[in-house]
Amino acid sequence: MKLRRVAAALLVLLLGTCTGQALQYDKVALGHASKILLIARGRITDGDTQRLLGFLLSLPASDRVAGIVVDSPGGGLVEAETLAGVIRRAGFPLFVPPGGQCSSACFLLFAAAPNRFVAADAAIGVHRANENGKETLAARTATAAMLKDVLELGVPDPIVAKLARTPPNQKSWLSPSDFAAMRVSIVAGGQPRAGLADWGDADRKQIEAWFAILSAR
Repeated sequence: MKLRRVAAALLVLLLGTCTGQALQYDKVALGHASKILLIARGRITDGDTQRLLGFLLSLPASDRVAGIVVDSPGGGLVEAETLAGVIRRAGFPLFVPPGGQCSSACFLLFAAAPNRFVAADAAIGVHRANENGKETLAARTATAAMLKDVLELGVPDPIVAKLARTPPNQKSWLSPSDFAAMRVSIVAGGQPRAGLADWGDADRKQIEAWFAILSAR
């Protein structure tokens, strides 16, 4: 991807103000054949990729990662690009859960996934980059690189145009027609889950239903 070529000039460049906790990783068992689902919630910050790789390496050898659930408002652009590379190379299906979002820099992760599932009440948002809240020359350079990245990932032109025309202080949400163009499966929503402890049998059954949709393609 192109962002690494300008990463040295963009060390502090974000798609949104990157404060608060980093992505929090966990897993949930799907109940058969040692399949698990990765959970990633929070803002994207420096070091998230290395922590994800460490988390994957810590899993028992019997665990089979079936996909990743992502709920993130965005964060660091360069870190998001690196995470997107992991998702693309691993071929992880990506799920945005009920009440969740994958916006701003997180859209790179969404675009990188080979198969995408979105709960009916989840949201996917895009906008141009900023540097400390301003659309500087470095921010415009990052936006140009990101546009090339999403085009390489096969994001349809109308969605790329939506990203390009949306100011950094706003978000444009993907529409049902955008989801159709990206071959996103919109699935039944449910109660938003604050953490892994809130997941129950109904959630696991819903994820299994999502995988049934994936298998039928």
